[in-house]
Amino acid sequence: MFIQKAEYFKQEYRTFQDYSLYVERVTVNQDFMEHTHEFDEIVIVVSGSGEHLVEQQVYPLSRGDVFVIKGDVKHGFRNNDELKIINLMYDPRMLFGENEELRFVEGFDYMFIIQPEWLPHLSYPYRVTLAEDTVKVVEQLTDFLIGQLRDARGQYYVPVKYGFKTLISYIANNYRTKQHMSDRMKILASAIHYIRSNLNTAIKVTDIAKSVTISPRQLERIFREECGMSPIEYLTELRLKHARTLLMNTGRTVSEVAEAAGFKDPSYFARVYKKRFCLSPTQTRRQNQDMSEKS
Repeated sequence: MFIQKAEYFKQEYRTFQDYSLYVERVTVNQDFMEHTHEFDEIVIVVSGSGEHLVEQQVYPLSRGDVFVIKGDVKHGFRNNDELKIINLMYDPRMLFGENEELRFVEGFDYMFIIQPEWLPHLSYPYRVTLAEDTVKVVEQLTDFLIGQLRDARGQYYVPVKYGFKTLISYIANNYRTKQHMSDRMKILASAIHYIRSNLNTAIKVTDIAKSVTISPRQLERIFREECGMSPIEYLTELRLKHARTLLMNTGRTVSEVAEAAGFKDPSYFARVYKKRFCLSPTQTRRQNQDMSEKS
């Protein structure tokens, strides 16, 4: 029987401390109240039927459906009949950490950035699904991860880490959308992929526009209408988030973090970072260290 709550936390799952990840197969036969969680989650439908509620939208479920749910996005399930799902609960830093090569995987940006971070504001107009043969491989990779995670002491950190990345890469390379992706959304996905691949490079709007073969004015308009910001504002936002990840997970100096995140002037970096996160880079690192010592 499920104990249902409005919010779920990392410490409730025994492998989060060692692996920043928890994977399970679940059968749901009752309504599951809408909730949020401290981590991000991938939901993969294996069999059965039901309805998935995501931010006021309702989705009838069938085998192969996949949802990437950010921690602060409210979701739940109802009208379930032997609904079997895979839940991959993970710290998002596993996908967006230092030197993270996953950002170069085709399909990654749309599935893990555009869809969960931007499209909730547009009521999730696109659906992601997997073909039958792809679901079978995903199940095999999932079972491998579950087997490795049975050891809660961190002994299998390497196979878990790379097993998870293999699974993510496979899904990102093989998903399809249930609705036709509009041309402008394809442009947005490609532009964001280019931006993420050049975070520490001095790029301009003209460079981004050239990468997707449209004019800078068209690119500006698409970003404004779909993301609520300009391409350069989006680039700066990604750089700042990348810098925060480096500060929290590496021992690099502030100057080294600034350079790795694409900021050539450490003083300018410190100013825009504090304006964005209301903490200086040094305060972010200290706060993260304090939280780690308490946990």
